[in-house]
Amino acid sequence: AFLQRTRGSLINERESAWFPYLSAVYSSQVALPFSLGSLNLFYHNTAAWRALWPHAQSPFRDCAEPWQHHCPKTTCDAFRAPLTHSAVTHGNLSTVQWLPRGDAAPSLRATQIVSDSVGRATFPDHTWVEVMRMDHRPIGFEEGMHPPNCSTMVQMRLFGRLELPLCDWTHHPPGCFMRPAAGSGVWVNTGRSRAVRSLLLPAGVRNPVARDVLVATSEGLDTLQYAWGDVVEQSDGTTIRPPLLVSVRTECIGRRRGLGACLSNALGAAPLPRRHAARGGWHNRRCECEERLGLLNCAGTPRVLYNTSLSMTSARSTGAAASPPEGHYRVIGTRQAGPENTTSVRSPCRNCASGFIAWSFLRAPPPEDGASDVVAAHTHVGPTPVAEEWRTAQVRRVLAAGSAVVRRVRGYLSAVYPAGGFARREDVSDEAAVAMFVSRVWFYALPAETVGGEEAALPLDALSARLAGCYREDCTTAARCTAASGLAPYSGLLQLSQERAHREFLPCSWDECARRLGSYAPVWARGLEEQGVDAYVEVSHHAYAAFQAGLNGGRWPTWTRQQTRDAPRSWAEFLDEQAAAGADGSGWWHLFAPGSGVFYHAGRTLTAPTKVAMLARLLARWEGKGENGAGLRLANARLEEDVKHAALGDPARFLEALDAVASGRSTCAAAGMAADSCYDGGDSFTITDTFDALLLRLGRALGFDTLFFTATFARPRRNQTTRVSAGELVDLRLTGAVTHARSSTQHGTRARHAAAQARAARAMVDAAQQEGRFTLRDPLRPSDGGLPCNFSAAPSNRLGCKGHISWAVRDRIPEDRWDCQIPA
Repeated sequence: AFLQRTRGSLINERESAWFPYLSAVYSSQVALPFSLGSLNLFYHNTAAWRALWPHAQSPFRDCAEPWQHHCPKTTCDAFRAPLTHSAVTHGNLSTVQWLPRGDAAPSLRATQIVSDSVGRATFPDHTWVEVMRMDHRPIGFEEGMHPPNCSTMVQMRLFGRLELPLCDWTHHPPGCFMRPAAGSGVWVNTGRSRAVRSLLLPAGVRNPVARDVLVATSEGLDTLQYAWGDVVEQSDGTTIRPPLLVSVRTECIGRRRGLGACLSNALGAAPLPRRHAARGGWHNRRCECEERLGLLNCAGTPRVLYNTSLSMTSARSTGAAASPPEGHYRVIGTRQAGPENTTSVRSPCRNCASGFIAWSFLRAPPPEDGASDVVAAHTHVGPTPVAEEWRTAQVRRVLAAGSAVVRRVRGYLSAVYPAGGFARREDVSDEAAVAMFVSRVWFYALPAETVGGEEAALPLDALSARLAGCYREDCTTAARCTAASGLAPYSGLLQLSQERAHREFLPCSWDECARRLGSYAPVWARGLEEQGVDAYVEVSHHAYAAFQAGLNGGRWPTWTRQQTRDAPRSWAEFLDEQAAAGADGSGWWHLFAPGSGVFYHAGRTLTAPTKVAMLARLLARWEGKGENGAGLRLANARLEEDVKHAALGDPARFLEALDAVASGRSTCAAAGMAADSCYDGGDSFTITDTFDALLLRLGRALGFDTLFFTATFARPRRNQTTRVSAGELVDLRLTGAVTHARSSTQHGTRARHAAAQARAARAMVDAAQQEGRFTLRDPLRPSDGGLPCNFSAAPSNRLGCKGHISWAVRDRIPEDRWDCQIPA
């Protein structure tokens, strides 16, 4: 009904409720009269939309935010007023829901309407077309990326046969995939294009689009168009074939990593040729896309505010690009701030399976008194699992508490991050300081005299009013912390509840939990991979990790309440048991600990939510190195033998099983893995630690410095609710001295073995200290250099830097890791 009523509808006045919305979509390049019936894509009223365009109301309810109420009649009537009562029917009406998945950051969302007669047009060569695309990496598609199991020579061949070479074209489709979508406000040029009515789906062809793309590239085309494109499954189980436009330009083929939502920003460091780049406005403005928004957009471009006194000739009616007269627009600088967040919904749009929900509206909040049109400063918080939704609400609460609380937040952050500028408002705004504070996971709850005064003590009231007034042991509902005695205030480390910090997937149960973990791919984790050698992460390290892991039959030592008793006597006890496992092990396993203030130089990093997902990523790279793979495997013959042994002689089949388990589609047993490969006799989605050595060796052979398991302790079990998760990193770097010392541990007496192990541990510690593996840095600019961390003065229960606040808890027992949590 809504689509029918837009046909023939014209927006004639700038006073129309539609004009601000259209001005936001088209960067104020709106010429009147404007035909509302020419659009078939509409943006939802998401938090991201409201933050980007606070004065441009969208009348379309965000169906992934169930708390949004229907708009009042007077408000909706203003949007209904221009609509006609057309009797035109469109036949086979369907919708395409643009709902990005993956990271918790708020995204743009939209609904596209297509039918037999709407949205099916194809376009001539060298025509500017409005399009939409989405980041499909969270669901396993790496667009434009060269398949890891495919020779690099494949794209140089011409394909005269129907079947493609055996490469993973399904998860690594060549080309940049888009859908023509009038109303997106983002334009691409068709260039030399081939347009057909329907994508052919011949039997036996795994990916017909892939073949079309590679053939078109060899013929020098720029784009392919299909009025009826690929098959898309709807949330109600039905399928549709929306139109498809695929760029086959060379920047969309054979990439090292897959595309996200953006085009021009994502296609390499060099700018795209002008004719290839996306455009905004009425295809007359440059377009800078922001990847975090999940959909193709021009939100990073300096924006203009619409001026109701502007008069322009209709570009849509004449086909000409309308250029604004000089002096009629106010530029608001490039937006860098993250949009205001809202409630996270894990299964988006459950309440709109039946199609488009229009005429629901949540009024955008008015600007605060004295607020300007200039976008607020970026509140960057670095790698942290804490969702923006939680952070935004907490920032408002703390700022509302007054300047005294904010001042103590600054004092505490200055103690934790001495290399930062949190003490000075001219360097870090109140909002940025508070955002950094509330996005931490670990906090130092220490007496004022220990940290140098009240100003540097942890402001508990900025964390939780309930926690601030509860120090006793019997206050377990406020914080599960072990006090030294009776009613004494707790002194040690506090941890944000893991259920709160990882609310993207916790709490969860069994296969649902496994599926959530399989799709957990936060933007900050991908950012660490992209930073290369400049990646830095806050960590904590506990001694006796081998006891906790239960290696060699070990278990926790008998800790006492005396903080210094049973501290490690040597660096071998500080490191992991695997430090003695020959050249296959590593003594540096760390917890991901935003708030520790101790930065680990991660270097070249590979991330995955779980060990099974990490093994799948590593094995895919190992088996898919193309023409260089044979040489790599030949140089690591023993590793290749061990890979085949772990894979029961069939690495390709083993990789398929790992992918099925990592995505939550199958348990280990159902995927055909050996019963002892996983916990609970294979009735599990979690591989055992027996694969650790293989993980480390593959990581080293493939050139990584660090493996980062972003949710490794979340282990779904049947008939249990999972409420625990934490990130874990392992340092893969070994020195020559360490390798030599470890080789001597394979022979000799127990005493000689222990001595060699101690030398290996000492060599690792000395190398890390000399190389500056741990430093104190500014979390807002971690790659700008930092202060040294002198951690090697003596072995301790925890990693600590002498002279830093972390030194005060170096002898605290590792029980605090789980037992001291701020409540969910």
